[in-house]
Amino acid sequence: MKLSQFKAVYLAALSLVTAALSSPTPETRLETRASKLTHRAETGVTDIAGTWVAWQPGYLTGTYLLFHNTDYVTLRGTGYVLLRWEVEYWQRAGVTTDVSIQKTGTFQFVAGGGGMQYADHPAPFCNDPSGTCYNATGGTDYGYTWFANGANHWHNEYYWLDGDVTLRTQEGTGLYNVAVNVTTYASMLSEINTVYSGSYHIGASYDPSYAKCPCSA
Repeated sequence: MKLSQFKAVYLAALSLVTAALSSPTPETRLETRASKLTHRAETGVTDIAGTWVAWQPGYLTGTYLLFHNTDYVTLRGTGYVLLRWEVEYWQRAGVTTDVSIQKTGTFQFVAGGGGMQYADHPAPFCNDPSGTCYNATGGTDYGYTWFANGANHWHNEYYWLDGDVTLRTQEGTGLYNVAVNVTTYASMLSEINTVYSGSYHIGASYDPSYAKCPCSA
């Protein structure tokens, strides 16, 4: 899908979302909302099964690197898990299927960080030879990658686990990498509050509900 086609589809979808949102009444005072991030139990998370790539210098940072189709890791315990995303459109672009999440217990999305979501416009970076990228999912020469379920992933996505979860890649035409890490509440809170430069931006809390950072306990 080239830039003109991608942009048309993207803007059409955006217009539908915008139409569903109501604007504040003119001259109505908006109340300041404190952005909270719930601190849930952390007693430890370990791997119990999987097929993944071992980290090497120059790789996407992570403990369990899901770099190939059907790579997976199964984690067990109670605590926080980080999924670091890389949409690899410079290798192969096109439609793809999101990571499969099979859980026993709770695996709850709680925060987004890393300075961006992949559909952010303008693109915070561009790895396309043309130098023209509408967002971080592709460019004019290579084309664009998009998820069949409409997902717009953060570069860093944080989850809280209480039980077991298996994460498995399901790549289609478009390729992506996911680096899975066990993390802590303190590290997550610090990272999503990081102020970035350029087109990058601060993160957001989704626990107990969506709110832009700065976030506090």
